[in-house]
Order: sequence, then structure tokens, then C-alpha cells
Amino acid sequence: MLEKNWEIDMVGILATDEYVEQQKGYGRPVYINGQGQLQYLIKLIADPPQNFPKVNLFTGYISNITQYGFEEQLNLDEDTRELNFRNKINDYFFIFNVVQKGNYYNIDNVKLKKKIDAFDSNKDNLFISVPFFKKQEEEDKIDDFLDKIIKKKYLGKIENISTDKDDTPQYIIWGKDEFSDLYAVGIFDNQKYAYGGFQFQYKELKYIKITREMLEYSFVNPDNKQILFIENNTYSSILNELKAKEQYNPELQSDKQNKEKITNDISNLNRCEDENIFTDENLIDKFLSITKKNKFFYDKDDIVNFHTAMKVSNLVILSGMSGIGKSKLVYFYAKSLGIANDTQFKVIPVRPSWNDDSDLLGYVDSMHMVYKPGDCGLIDVLVEASKNSNKLYIVCFDELNLASVEHYFSQFLSVLEMESDKRILKLYSEEFKDRLYNSSKYPNNIKIGDNVMFVGTLNVDESTYHFSDKVLDRANVINLKMKDDFLYYKKITQDNVDDFAEGDSISWTYEKYNKIKINDSKIDLDDNELLFLKEIHRKLNNVNKNIGIGYRILKQMDLYIKNLPKNLSKENAISRGKAMDIQLVQRVLTKVRGAEEQLEDLLDEKSENSLFFVFNKYKNISDFKESREVLEQKREELNKYGYAL
Repeated sequence: MLEKNWEIDMVGILATDEYVEQQKGYGRPVYINGQGQLQYLIKLIADPPQNFPKVNLFTGYISNITQYGFEEQLNLDEDTRELNFRNKINDYFFIFNVVQKGNYYNIDNVKLKKKIDAFDSNKDNLFISVPFFKKQEEEDKIDDFLDKIIKKKYLGKIENISTDKDDTPQYIIWGKDEFSDLYAVGIFDNQKYAYGGFQFQYKELKYIKITREMLEYSFVNPDNKQILFIENNTYSSILNELKAKEQYNPELQSDKQNKEKITNDISNLNRCEDENIFTDENLIDKFLSITKKNKFFYDKDDIVNFHTAMKVSNLVILSGMSGIGKSKLVYFYAKSLGIANDTQFKVIPVRPSWNDDSDLLGYVDSMHMVYKPGDCGLIDVLVEASKNSNKLYIVCFDELNLASVEHYFSQFLSVLEMESDKRILKLYSEEFKDRLYNSSKYPNNIKIGDNVMFVGTLNVDESTYHFSDKVLDRANVINLKMKDDFLYYKKITQDNVDDFAEGDSISWTYEKYNKIKINDSKIDLDDNELLFLKEIHRKLNNVNKNIGIGYRILKQMDLYIKNLPKNLSKENAISRGKAMDIQLVQRVLTKVRGAEEQLEDLLDEKSENSLFFVFNKYKNISDFKESREVLEQKREELNKYGYAL
């Protein structure tokens, strides 16, 4: 039997009944075959190679997509199996290769991608596959890439795209990543492919800048981000804009850029100064320098992790053994921001006697008709912060769990989970608003702005309370690592303090701090990461219906990864895979606790019901080193005490 593999990425969707009828004259897009297996038909919606057979329907099996959680439901009747599959698969694009066996064309090497919002399955949407060349180290700007094309250099290989002359793209994309700093370059009339990859020929070379909005209806293969699938109308729009552009002339371009550079250098001097000073990179460097100068020995990952968590969390909780420097870390962070003064940085020691809101927030003294704030000073800080919205404030609750957090912190927890414009702390009833002597100083409602950051330190011993899931759901819980290199610690305590100079004091405003934050609510986690989190959620939910990964945690994990500091030195940076591991520990595994009967399977490396099984399945995302260590510790607790904390 003739067999041929087409190792070209194609795009399709589950065919409709009408389309199958139109193409074949009979049949359905989802059906149970003679062997009792579920089969389905995929409609091609991307341009195939010129020499590809005129085939528009391809056959798939459940085995093609089991890695995405699709399984045969043999316990159900055939109609239900077919309907369930349709309902689940209709949300996805199929990115696939084709295997031809005789007259049959089957899909292979399948990747699923969530459909873009604007996609309409009932219309004849068509996607064009466009090569995407990522910026190389030697390519500082677009001119460097164009110079390669002019000198007929090979630009590199791209997997799973046609290299035939007949499939020469009219333009290609070059840039930093698939949705930023992009350029369309063309217009090409021929391509060559050799050991060094692609080489393109042209009559006129042109380029235009591509915005993210222009690629709103485009997507990439999650496993091969060097091909952009661009919707046909968008593709034509970019091509028309490219055709209208003047031909690229390196000499004229150089003169133009020099003139623009002089103008921009003058007009943007102050802005550039701010951008160069108020960066993640400088803040992390200063943070590290301050800790070293003060002879504190923190893991660099903890420093970067804490900073990232502070950017995205309403509440950050620092855990770790006594004496490691949890409170000091918060102070050093305030110092690196230039706000370690009596008004903008407040440490509040929690007292064991606190048992309701009034201990923290205060109460109305109806006998003397005054509002008496809690003597910890929190309300004074919040009032001042509400009046100075461009100043940064940090409030640190020291030994947060010395009293029951759910009691004295209950109103605070409810307020902190709200959107920033709705975070209103109610001190007392409206009826007292005009009757209290000090109501002008202490209004009945205080708005808690994003310019106030909250941190808690946590000790775990017999004198403290454990957190409920309500608290854990709203916080990044960071367990500071104890570095036991005592010889190095001795060395840094003997070093001259000038070796770790703190540098000039720079005060960050809220406006400048907010510029290094990414507040985009659009989920950027890729499909593979989302499928991984879905499986983790299901494993947890099978053990206890009240725990798992809710939408709040999903959004905050995504926000954390988006806010990882860029441009850090290699030794200080946290990779995306490590960030996923860290967030799993800080946002999800904190809630894994219970008796041996409940958690035994979940923590058993040999069980398919365990979290280890999911880690192994998705090892392309991360090695999950820290998550594995946490689970192993919990497993030891089960073995020793029959209960994991």
C-alpha cells in the first residue's frame, strides 16, 4: 500500500455535518467505526503546499490527542460518546501533519490550540502559514536582518514548512517574539533551501512594522513558534501595506535614522533617564547589594521571586525558619525602593490576643463620640496613603499567624480580593459619619489603592495558627530557603562593607513602580501549560472537592509569569519553567494537607493518581524540582505522623 508522510504543519477544525455531506455525499464528522473506536473528520482551513493532493478532509482518532486529556468513553452509548467529543473538540484548532495510506489521509503529530475569539466556524476562514525568523544575537536592528537578505545569506531553518520554490512566501516575519517587535519583510518571488536554511530572492525589498493588533487573528503552533498562521484578510492587508511602501535603501535609511536619532535623543532625554534608572534590573541589583552590605545571606531566586510576587499579589506571605531574616527582607525591599521611612514603611507586630477586626482597625467609642483606631498604627498609614496616591507604601504584618488570621483579618481579606477601584475598607457605619468629633481625620470609608503593598511573615510552631484555604487562595506564600554554606557566610561577614556599596538613594513613586508592572488580564499561558494545570486541578479535586486551581489562582499565576523581570543577568534570572514550578508551590501545593487515607495516592510516585505522574507527563514545561521536594516532604509527614500539614 502506498504510504507517504507530509511533514508540513497544516491547520484544521472538526468538520460540520454540512461540510462532510458536501464533500463526500454521506457520513458524519464524528462516528464509531467497525472496531468500536471513535473516529472524526478534520476540515483543512490553511493553505496546503502547491503539490499537495486536492484533499480537504482528514481522518483522526482519539489516540492522536490523548495527551490533551481526550480518552475513549467505552462505558457510554455511541451517541453520547460522539456528542461529548463534539462538544469538547469544537473549541480547538488542529495543527497536524498528514500520513497518506493508499486513498486515506490521516492526521499525525497533532497539536491542539484554543480557537481565537473572532473565529467563526461557519465561514470559510483561511489561514496562511508565514515563516517567522526570530531575532539573532548579531541582529541588533531590522537593518541587520535586511543586510543578510541583500547579501544573499541563509537565514536559518524552519521546521514543518514547505521549502519548495512553488510555495515561496510573499513576505516573512522577523522580530523578538511572536507578538512584539515584529516586522514584515518582502516581497519575495523565489526561495532556496540548503544546509543553512532559507534564502530569499526579490525584485524590490521592503519592510513595515507590525503591531500586535494587526496579528489579533493570528496564532502559532505551541510547539513550533517559527510559523505564524495569519488569517487571510489580515495577510492581504499586511501585503498591501508592504506593496505601498518605498523600496528599502540602506544608505538613505542610515541618513534618515541619524537625523531621527538626534531629534529623539534631545526630546526623550528625561524619559530615557527614567527608563534606564527605574527598571526591574536596577531594583533587583540594589536589593541584592543592600542585603549583602547588611550581611544577610538570601538565595537569589528568593530575591527575584519576592520582587515579582510583590508586583502582582495583594498579599505576600514569607515563611521559613526563625532567624532567616523574613522581616528584614521586607525592610531591605523598602530600602531598595527608597521608602524605608517612618511614614511609608510600617511593621505591625501581630498580638496573640487579637480575635476580631477591632483589634487591628479600631472601633467607635460611642460614649465620647470618637473613632479610636487600633494602636498598631495601620489606619494612620492607610489614611495617609489614600491622600498621597503617587507615593508607595509597604505594610508588614510580623508573625501574621500568631493570632487567628480569619478572625482579626477577615474584613481585610474580603477587601483585598476586590478590583483596585472597589477596595474600600469600612471603619464604621454611615450613621456616625457626621457625628464623630474626629471623622475628618478618620473617615468611615478608606480606599486602599494599589500604592499600598501588604506583606506578612509566618512562623510555623506549636504557638501559631495554620492558615485556611481562604487565606492561601489570596496570597503568594514564599518559603525562604536557608542557605547552609556557613563558610561563605563567614566570608561575607568579614568583607569590607564598601565591597557591596548600596549606591545612591533613589525614591520610587507609585507611577514609576507601576510602569514595571504588567497588568494585562488576558491569559498568556500557552495551551500546554493550561492543560497541565487542568490535570493538576483534577488530581486535587478528586481527593477533595474543595481544593484545586480556581480561576483566581489561574489568573494570578499567569500574571506572575508575565511579570518576571526581564533583562536580568543569567545568574539572577528565573526561567519560565522555574516560575511555573515556583507558582505551583506558592499558590497550589500549600493546600495539599490531610490524613494518609486521603492523600496516599496523590503523593505516591508509582500511582497514576499522583501529582508526580502529571509532572512526569509534562516534563517539557519544567523539571518541577521544588514541587517534587514539597510533595516528598509531605509524603514523609504522612509516613511519620499519618497526616501532612
